[in-house]
Amino acid sequence: MMGYKNSSALSKIESGFAKIPKDFLVKAALTYGVSMDYLMGLHDEPERDPKTAEHQAILRSVREQVNRQNDALVTVLLGNAADMTPMTGHLNSMLAAIEKCFATFDTVCRKNTEFQEDVLAGSSLQRAIDDAHQVANTAKKFMQHRQSLVETRVKQAAENTSLSLFDRPAYGVTQP
Repeated sequence: MMGYKNSSALSKIESGFAKIPKDFLVKAALTYGVSMDYLMGLHDEPERDPKTAEHQAILRSVREQVNRQNDALVTVLLGNAADMTPMTGHLNSMLAAIEKCFATFDTVCRKNTEFQEDVLAGSSLQRAIDDAHQVANTAKKFMQHRQSLVETRVKQAAENTSLSLFDRPAYGVTQP
C-alpha cells in the first residue's frame, strides 16, 4: 500500500535506520488513516480531521474524569461497607437478644394467667412488647434483605456484570 516491494525498506524507515523520504509521511498518513502530527509524535490523537480530533480528546478527557470519579466513589462505598460490617454484627446480636426477651415474656407472662389479671398495666406492657416485636421483625427482614443484596452484588462483581448504585430495598423502615 505504501509502494514498497517488500517490508524491509519500510521496517528500516520505521526503526530509524533509514532516512524518511519526503512523500513517506503523506503516504503513511493516508495509508494508516492517521494525521501526520500523530506519525511524528506531536499529538496523541491519530484522527486527521481537527474537529474530530478535538472531539476525541474531549471524550478521552471526560472518560478519564468519569473513571477518577468512579474510583473515588468505589473507595467511599468500600469504606462505608467496612464501617457497616461491625454494625451489622451488633444489630444481629441485638435482634437475637430481643428475640430472647420476647420468648421469655411469652413464657413468663402470657402463659401465666395471674400476670394478665393481677399486674397493673399488664395489658399495656403486652401491647408494647407486641409493637417492639413487630419492629424487630421488620428490622430482621431488612437485615436479611440487605445480606441478600450484598451477596448478589458480590456475585455480580465477581462475574463483572453491571451494578446499579441506586437500587433501594423493598422494605420501608417506619419510625415509631
